[in-house]
Amino acid sequence: MDESRTPKLGLRILWIVFPLMALIVIAVLLTIRGHIISKNPVKKNTPASVTSKNNSKPSTTLTLDKNYFISPSALIKELKNNKRPAIIDIRTKTSFQKYRIPGSINIPLYTLKTKTYLKSQKVILVDEGYNCHKLLQRCIELRRIGFNISILKGGLNLWRKKGGDLIGDAFAMAKLDEIPPRAFVAEKNQGKWILIDISDKITSDTYGTLENAINIPYSKNSKESLTNLETPINKHSKSPETRFLIFDNNGESYHAVKKYLAKTNADSVFFLRGGFSNYKSFLETRNAMLHPGKKQILVEKGCSTCP
Repeated sequence: MDESRTPKLGLRILWIVFPLMALIVIAVLLTIRGHIISKNPVKKNTPASVTSKNNSKPSTTLTLDKNYFISPSALIKELKNNKRPAIIDIRTKTSFQKYRIPGSINIPLYTLKTKTYLKSQKVILVDEGYNCHKLLQRCIELRRIGFNISILKGGLNLWRKKGGDLIGDAFAMAKLDEIPPRAFVAEKNQGKWILIDISDKITSDTYGTLENAINIPYSKNSKESLTNLETPINKHSKSPETRFLIFDNNGESYHAVKKYLAKTNADSVFFLRGGFSNYKSFLETRNAMLHPGKKQILVEKGCSTCP
């Protein structure tokens, strides 16, 4: 072989080998990059967890998206136009028998995902109105598996105030806007509660138990004390997650306050059943059952989201 041709042959081999090696290296790098990305997927914002642009920690509180709710007025309009969504009342059987929306069906919330026949129609979830976060969580889950489902905003409480039909025990309906102590203890740290104490005398017990409450004393002879109630309600009522809890010592002022607020646009307003004294008794009984034989000191923090 002519030795002068050997360098030219070597150069040709290098021109072929180097591009192949470069392609192999690029392919390996792309494979490694893809493996790293697959282990660290980009997190998308969801109604339950939203990360802000300033790198703050995700919120642990559900955000009440308005798209999950239907207003009483909108539902009344649909019913008048002969649109018949499935109205599912998720309260207990006993509560459902006391009063309900005509034509509604009583189905426990935890069993709804098994009722696949409901996927073929629009579904409206209904309760008293103060358990909205529990309903929102289930509504999100059910939409993910194919249900066309919404929540009646304000529940039966707002439904009645906006002129919706209810059938059943009229006496029981009169207390529809009252929340029992047990229910409030379970719900007070969900969403945002504005606590309004209308007692004319403030005790240390009140603020040791329901802290952050706004004091707006009610007086039978003062119309101003009633109009003052509208200020915090109008200020905070824009958010769908805000609910108001009004209380005094034993509930004796509720009738007059309810009568006044019925003439206003106050939504999602509830009264602590039996007043603060009943709430305190419930906490003492509960603590005694949880810690039998021990002397209890009543310390119960108020809602974490109150102003």
